[in-house]
Amino acid sequence: MNKIKNSSSIYFTSLKPQKRLGEQVLREFEAEMGHLKSSSNLLLRLKKNKSRLSKPLIKNLQEKAIKLHRDIYDSSACASINKGNFETFQEFKEVLTENIKQKGNKANCWENAIIVFTNLLKKGEKPRLFQVIVNSAAKETANHYSVVVGLKNGAKIADPKTWGSKALVIDSWAKSVKPAHIALVDIETVLLAGQKSSEVKYYPVYTSFIAQKQLKQ
Repeated sequence: MNKIKNSSSIYFTSLKPQKRLGEQVLREFEAEMGHLKSSSNLLLRLKKNKSRLSKPLIKNLQEKAIKLHRDIYDSSACASINKGNFETFQEFKEVLTENIKQKGNKANCWENAIIVFTNLLKKGEKPRLFQVIVNSAAKETANHYSVVVGLKNGAKIADPKTWGSKALVIDSWAKSVKPAHIALVDIETVLLAGQKSSEVKYYPVYTSFIAQKQLKQ
């Protein structure tokens, strides 16, 4: 990933309205969903601190993460999709949030991103869902889903250099609102957990199970 130097003047002029929007969306997310337990968050913290933990504690945390992951999968987007076809993202979000709450407020980045994406659509914004996949030099793979707003016309998700200076990543999983060129470096750092990167790729996330006409409004 090409790192771009931060510019406070760009941040506070061109991104100020976007930043206020992002912070409002995160406040609304927290009020609606509360604290969400995440197996991916637990596994990343375990990976980062593994060398300082005892073997019994590592095993205990791994078992906890596996159980948490199963609960999340049962309440996730996949489980929600199986409940029927949806005409709008709002309908899908309502089923998803109900499933999450029934499972004890457990969700990973994908579920977080869907909720934030839908709330932005409701506000008349044009958000994009994207996935980051990082391959480390140790041949380990990690991925993350998030949402970006303020993309430049003609921007390609696969090439962040085309996103433009007003692109802002709103990430409720990471509890952050940051200019894209800063947020993407942060995401890569978290996913690598101290390891060196061999490859980073970005993908648009398509949601064909919901009428595409809503995205064109």
